[in-house]
Amino acid sequence: MYFLNYHHTVSNLSRLIKTTSGVDTTPSTLSKDYRDFVGTTREVAVDNHFKISFEDDTLGMFIRNEGIFNGVFSKIFCTTTENRDSFKQRIEESLIHIANVDSRLSWLVDTLMTDVVLFQSDRYGGGSASHLPGVICISPNDDWEVSDFAECIVHEVTHLNLFLCDMVNGIFRVSNLELGREDAKVVSAVRIGELRPLDKALHSAVVAVPLLYMQEINNQTTLSDLFTDSLKVCADGLIEKKKYFTDYGFELVKQLRDFSINQNFDNLRGEIGNKKFARYLGT
Repeated sequence: MYFLNYHHTVSNLSRLIKTTSGVDTTPSTLSKDYRDFVGTTREVAVDNHFKISFEDDTLGMFIRNEGIFNGVFSKIFCTTTENRDSFKQRIEESLIHIANVDSRLSWLVDTLMTDVVLFQSDRYGGGSASHLPGVICISPNDDWEVSDFAECIVHEVTHLNLFLCDMVNGIFRVSNLELGREDAKVVSAVRIGELRPLDKALHSAVVAVPLLYMQEINNQTTLSDLFTDSLKVCADGLIEKKKYFTDYGFELVKQLRDFSINQNFDNLRGEIGNKKFARYLGT
């Protein structure tokens, strides 16, 4: 699958960096070159390694002042010193957890995630945005375990990777406004039974895949029990909207639908590292 294949991500990042800065990146400079690009998209400086911030840090204040995640976290509270220490420890532990699940997923996280902003709010979950590359926000539930933090991080990094796929290759033929019209909506894979704009429905199905994969490896069934049927319904709906997708975008949809039908995790494990997905042949 293009959206989980790390060779494809390297190709996309290389093309993005070449287009935006004229730099021919190398494996040893890819991370720095990507962070240099991220730095051009926002007012807040980017560190060489991922950084944990809170609601009153520079990046947290920027996000709050710009209202970037107002639709996700409607009311943000002040985090205590105790919670900050606990959150930081859980993030560090969750990165180890991801690496133990699959080192390729860990590479995607290490490469694409420049910042984690931790909030306490009236809602729990994560947030990411196409115009804020590298950044994920997390509002943890008090009962979250390390695996919950890990799944949230992988969820949001997969969003970031799909944004990258769209930025470099183009997924849709029409504007965001048209993707939200009634005839373009599809039932969400995670908001079961709810019609969503086409781009959001696609994202809901794509991010479900690595979460199902992680739970499969850890012999868990919580998400598969919830999303197995809804993922297929969403994928079937996306297939019916072919006219809205570019050739590249529809290839993503076909890969997604194949997985939704078969849920072959052994095949998925191979596709994450298969070099045949390094670059879309239509480009």
